[in-house]
Amino acid sequence: MSKTMKDFITTLQKEHPEELMVVSKGPLKPYEQEPFALLFHMEQLGKYPMGLFEHVVTYNGKRWPGLFQIQADGTYSKMAIACDIPPERWNARDMVDTLMERTTRSEKPVFVPERQAYCKDTVIRGDECNLFDLPIYRKDEKDARPGWLCGVGIGKDLKRGRYNLSWHRFLVHGPQHSAVRIQYRHLWQYMQEYKTAGYKEMPTVWLFGAHPALMLAGGFGPSSYDMDEYDYAAGLLNEPLRVTPSTTWGEEFLIPADADVVVEGYTHCYESTYNGPWVDFMRYYSPQTLEPVFRPTAFNFAHNPVFDAHIARHDLYSGLSTALGLTKTLRAWFPNVRFAYMPAPFCCVIQFKPLHPGQSQRLAHLALVALSDIIKNVIIVDEDINPLDLTDVLFAIGTRVDANTAQVQKMLDLSANRHDPAPVEFCRVGGLIIDATKPTDKPFPEIGTPDQAVLERIRLSEYVSLEDQQRILSGLGTNIGRMAAKTI
Repeated sequence: MSKTMKDFITTLQKEHPEELMVVSKGPLKPYEQEPFALLFHMEQLGKYPMGLFEHVVTYNGKRWPGLFQIQADGTYSKMAIACDIPPERWNARDMVDTLMERTTRSEKPVFVPERQAYCKDTVIRGDECNLFDLPIYRKDEKDARPGWLCGVGIGKDLKRGRYNLSWHRFLVHGPQHSAVRIQYRHLWQYMQEYKTAGYKEMPTVWLFGAHPALMLAGGFGPSSYDMDEYDYAAGLLNEPLRVTPSTTWGEEFLIPADADVVVEGYTHCYESTYNGPWVDFMRYYSPQTLEPVFRPTAFNFAHNPVFDAHIARHDLYSGLSTALGLTKTLRAWFPNVRFAYMPAPFCCVIQFKPLHPGQSQRLAHLALVALSDIIKNVIIVDEDINPLDLTDVLFAIGTRVDANTAQVQKMLDLSANRHDPAPVEFCRVGGLIIDATKPTDKPFPEIGTPDQAVLERIRLSEYVSLEDQQRILSGLGTNIGRMAAKTI
């Protein structure tokens, strides 16, 4: 069985039309932000549908032959639909638990001959590959021109043959010239291996349109570096990934067979050019940096390809996969971890039941290193605190933390993420640990709750009519503290 972006779109159209915004009117110019403006208007209304645009033009002025899609990952419900998770589990915690169980069972990919591959309807090779023929885009006012691509990059370990999936963005400078941003992680390590072996360029593949469950695999992958990420993707797809020979390297480098847009080429190990500014997941503009040059060697398109564009500040591909990877890593050493969540860039909240004094501090230090430079601030809360509710988290900090003790710790001289705008010194930053859990070795006041026996005896339905209940529920009344937080 195959899973494509078109399959996902069809599911939304038939079963969840509220998750989809289809725009037929055009032409719209992605490199002038035009499709993104419509999604921004929806964002101001508190909605994050997938935008599906039927008429966009490329930087070369050509009509894109398929669809232009933005924000497949805009809501947890869309991600749950993509991962075949039932509606009763459409919340971050249940989704992480479901996917954690699935991704422990890796499956090898299924080989598909080129003539049967969905992604091989149209193949463009060599000098005919023109990056300006793709719908490069800008989503924010000061994003660098002429335009950008953002998608899942695929690298292959030179020695072991392990495939790695990771998100990257690159600035297109010319028809066959671009600069790809590579963080100091797995793909960067692969590049160092190629350099050591005497290569000047590294084979790289980019997905700019594939089923959202596969794109999710490019967030944060398996906690074990030994697992091939093609195998890992099967847990998110809920079936084995289908692969086919690449146009450039054949069976030496296999590519996802059911993607809509696959770009093959070489990332230079030595040559670099400028990349930026660009608004990334932290919502600030990243400054210009020198990044490796990429040149294309082949385009693989499905019939009427769906091109995937991305709003980084709405990044559930990264948010959900980070929660999955972090929770899995922490539970391996601390089984009492219920859930780990990142409500904001570089900050995580961990729901945990400490059994002994000092456990929370050890857990926090593990969280700081679990995902490389992605986390610098850690908050740990008890089981009775909802880590997804920041009012609840602040309640725990306000009533369970004494900053005069080791519950609050400042970490100095951590390596910083290159996206982080806060560091005073380049790539160095401080960290913060807040242990907002109750002590395990001494009594702590009990939170007041109504008598359960009285609640069972005095039922709402016996004293307040259903009509009055519905009238109240439809109103705007809310908790005073929560309303204040919304209006400030």
